[in-house]
Amino acid sequence: MSVIVTCAGPQGKWNNYLGVRSHFAPVGQQREPLLHRTVRQLHETGEEIHITCPPGFKSEYSVDGCETHEVEGSSEFDSTRHLWDRSGRTLLMLGDVYFSDLALRKMFALGAQRRYIAFGRYSASRVTGCKWGELFAHSFWPNQFDMLDHNLQIVSQAKNRGINRPTGWMLLRSIQGTPMGRHIVKQQWFHEINDWTDDIDFPDDYANHPATRYNL
Repeated sequence: MSVIVTCAGPQGKWNNYLGVRSHFAPVGQQREPLLHRTVRQLHETGEEIHITCPPGFKSEYSVDGCETHEVEGSSEFDSTRHLWDRSGRTLLMLGDVYFSDLALRKMFALGAQRRYIAFGRYSASRVTGCKWGELFAHSFWPNQFDMLDHNLQIVSQAKNRGINRPTGWMLLRSIQGTPMGRHIVKQQWFHEINDWTDDIDFPDDYANHPATRYNL
């Protein structure tokens, strides 16, 4: 199994808040960098961990016990394609997400079902007050690579037609066979996580998350 923590995306929403990239936002009373906390949680699983980062940032993103890769690509899928596990499961996790221990346990357990699953929150967050849904991770197996590539091509074509939505959500909608611009999830492909797990995209997300005030 390969666990890939993706940290190569743009930081425009974060805007260098606190003087660090969002993946290093301090959380808990110990002010542990967010990415370091995620890696610490993942080390307990004993799985192979990869971290992706933008070109020129490898030393900053190097964490003990992980392989760090400088990548380029239009999405977390394009930039990690060469890291997908060809013999077992791939768990693709967003690096600016605060994951609860329970969420990680669910992701590891449900992924054994050998189907594509998107893990996320369908609607508003009861933690940060974020008004929209978020995707946190994707789980898939080698026999789904062709399906993913096919639907990512459909997503690319939709973006070229001016449908500008996050790639993960568009991929899920393409796999489901639902309209790209409509917020619909089907339980066959989506698992709800609605706890302390949340995306730290904006400074307000960080300020509103309990992990910035308590040792969670």
